[in-house]
Amino acid sequence: MVFVGADLDHWLVDAPLPKLSLTTLEGQPAVAPWTGRDTVVVLWAGWCGPCVAELPLLADAMGHSGADRHPVVLLSIDDQPKVARRALSRAVRHPPPWTVLWGGPEAGGLLGVRTVPTAFLVGADGEVDRVWTGHQDRSTWTAILRP
Repeated sequence: MVFVGADLDHWLVDAPLPKLSLTTLEGQPAVAPWTGRDTVVVLWAGWCGPCVAELPLLADAMGHSGADRHPVVLLSIDDQPKVARRALSRAVRHPPPWTVLWGGPEAGGLLGVRTVPTAFLVGADGEVDRVWTGHQDRSTWTAILRP
């Protein structure tokens, strides 16, 4: 059975998010944008049906929840960035102001993720405050994105 919802016992809660090697989906080096303000980091993959199905729900929730207070970073764990680019272009017609980065499969391993999608609320101090595993619905995303 796969756990879905808030994961209060995740080993990263109250710990700093590990350092990750990141690029843009175009292959340019990127710096982790989740320090200095609370940020929602979503691990996902283009091959993951629940991940792709969740993207429009997340986009909709961002548009209705004042999500500018909690920036969202989509972190792809696909083998190649082009897989994420294709999935995004098919799933969301008008993307909200989220940041999309690629960490590859190594990112999922460093974060100890067994289920995708997995979302982390990373505090301004770089520590993980909360974790949600599995596909979240629009109302859950709206609640997550509220300040």
